[in-house]
Amino acid sequence: MWLIRKKIDNSLLYFITKDMQPFSVVKDEGFLQYSHAMNASYTVPSPQTVSRMISNKYDDACSDVLNILQRLKFINLTTDLWTSRTMESYITVTAHSVDDNFNPINLVLDTHHMPERHTANNIRRPGTVNKRVED
Repeated sequence: MWLIRKKIDNSLLYFITKDMQPFSVVKDEGFLQYSHAMNASYTVPSPQTVSRMISNKYDDACSDVLNILQRLKFINLTTDLWTSRTMESYITVTAHSVDDNFNPINLVLDTHHMPERHTANNIRRPGTVNKRVED
């Protein structure tokens, strides 16, 4: 039963993060009805529990990325400045490498809101790329 709950919880977290749903979706009447129809024995976690579960998943993912980076011999970093559909500017830092079989490895290390103009001085300003890469 525990394994089934874990699988459902992971699917719930995937749904919330992939579709950018608010944590409160787990309290919505339609969602609860759907969830009960899929598995009547499953107790939907509270929004606070969902928040904690996602935070734990994030910490696990950070550890996984760090482990991958530590095993790589060479890493190239790229930055990408981009604008969202809502016209907000961001900078993303990505690590690129290859494994021992020359399969590409691309890891997004950070995406940071950057409302300033995309000038060299603003990009190299402490707290933008430099701080993100150090972390």
